[in-house]
Amino acid sequence: AGAYVFRLEADDSATLWLDGRPVVENTVSRTSQGQPGVVRLSEGSHDIRIDYVQLGGGAELRVWWTTPRGYEGLIPPADLTPATGMLSR
Repeated sequence: AGAYVFRLEADDSATLWLDGRPVVENTVSRTSQGQPGVVRLSEGSHDIRIDYVQLGGGAELRVWWTTPRGYEGLIPPADLTPATGMLSR
């Protein structure tokens, strides 16, 4: 439990949603980095969804986080459950 910082890198447009609320929006621009979003999460699983728009050219999408314990990096696949789209931290 605690405050998490999420950041998207996308070459076109992407929105990260947690528990049905938009946390990070990266709109179409020449840069791939959007503004970070900070959200307090309770312990346990949370719904995560990413809407991504690819308008042509190269495709790039990365989701970064900083955990309450200070880990900063790409969200590890082990912390995601793809079949259900749940964040398991």
